[in-house]
Amino acid sequence: MSKKALIAGASGMIGDYSLIIVYSEQITEVVSIVRKPSGIVHDKLTEIVVEDFLNYDPYLQAFSGTDIIFYCVGVYTGAVPKDVFRKITVDYPVALGKAIYASSPGARFCLLSGQGADRSEKSRIMFCEG
Repeated sequence: MSKKALIAGASGMIGDYSLIIVYSEQITEVVSIVRKPSGIVHDKLTEIVVEDFLNYDPYLQAFSGTDIIFYCVGVYTGAVPKDVFRKITVDYPVALGKAIYASSPGARFCLLSGQGADRSEKSRIMFCEG
């Protein structure tokens, strides 16, 4: 069975790791949503550079037929003002979820979070860096 995946934030630390799914035999297409071009080229990959993460209307056609979304856009707590933090961690994923639902209502939405991460590298949660 072929699957179409969408990765939001594919140019970031976690999203970059998520791009490994292009090598899965079960995934036939990957749509990557980024703020800046990644320079990554693969037959299965379509990259969309988005300026406004609250408006996905221009991209609804590209979202059609999506089976799974890996949402990897995020920011460290304290790195931006509280209102910007909320916009990035709440408003952005909600906007994408609504856009995906409009074109692919059966898609699964996987929100990858850095909850518990600690920039001092003394986190209780282990994660690797490439």
